[in-house]
Amino acid sequence: TTRFAWLAFLQHPVEELYDLAKDPDQLHNVAGDENYSKAKEKLRVRLDTELIETQDPRMVVIGE
Repeated sequence: TTRFAWLAFLQHPVEELYDLAKDPDQLHNVAGDENYSKAKEKLRVRLDTELIETQDPRMVVIGE
């Protein structure tokens, strides 16, 4: 199981962002590209908001 988890999850960078208009095959991760920083921040806020609103366990702070 550990090997399969590594193959499925641990090979990806911490953040991924793809410009689907320019890169429909999602081959070039632009998460570290400064030109995409505003889009990345907007998407991060949107995701965090959704995770909090749906009480996703990944957003629960232990000890609260």
